[in-house]
Amino acid sequence: MSTTDGAVVARYDRQLRPLIWGIVIASLIEAVALTLLLHRWPVIAWIHVAVCVLGLGFTWWSLRGYRNNPHTLQDNTLHLRYGRRIDVPVALDAIAAATATLRDAGTKTIGFTENTDGSADLTLGVAGVANATLRLERPIEVTIGKHGTRTVGRIHFRADDPNPLLRAINERANVVTG
Repeated sequence: MSTTDGAVVARYDRQLRPLIWGIVIASLIEAVALTLLLHRWPVIAWIHVAVCVLGLGFTWWSLRGYRNNPHTLQDNTLHLRYGRRIDVPVALDAIAAATATLRDAGTKTIGFTENTDGSADLTLGVAGVANATLRLERPIEVTIGKHGTRTVGRIHFRADDPNPLLRAINERANVVTG
């Protein structure tokens, strides 16, 4: 999907939405049921309601973060994101190739995998899956919050429909690099 300012946008939250909406619905049912059960202890019931409201607020905030912070390719920079928490800028001249791949991220939906040559791969998967890979022309430094900073040679990420983004990356990267 393209925007009016020429940016190419790729969302990645399609698999997360049903899960998050399931959490919201289950939380609402739980809040009502437990509030009814706790009616004899009004202080505990109100504390429970407050905790439920905070939890629902955080869940809604997370859902909006995934929806409002998609991957974007604008000018000569690709921004790979994961909600409000992670934004990895990658200069197009650092990208050798962008390909559609299917990679099981396993337990490392977000994180680094060390390679034997001393470099690392970065995975920004969703629901344990990444479906696109960037092979970098030169390694770049990436910092991911609690995971620290590593030099990466490949980046695996998830997009709902990766092909338009990958096509745009390869077209623009060829212009930038050669």
